[in-house]
Amino acid sequence: MPFQLSTDRRVYRCTVCGRITTKPILYKTCCMNRPVVFCSKVCAEKWIREWMRRQEQFRRGGPLVRL
Repeated sequence: MPFQLSTDRRVYRCTVCGRITTKPILYKTCCMNRPVVFCSKVCAEKWIREWMRRQEQFRRGGPLVRL
């Protein structure tokens, strides 16, 4: 499960929608080397839903299908 990191005073670009923000939400997972940046809770929840779906696909051994 992704966990939230504390932030500093930088400008970041949202991974999901591409907006620039100074108050980002940062998440890090065990399988990623760098944190994922979000501009809002909506973008974070959208990414987490997709991430969980992909993890379930890996666990079941089925093909990864994109909508």
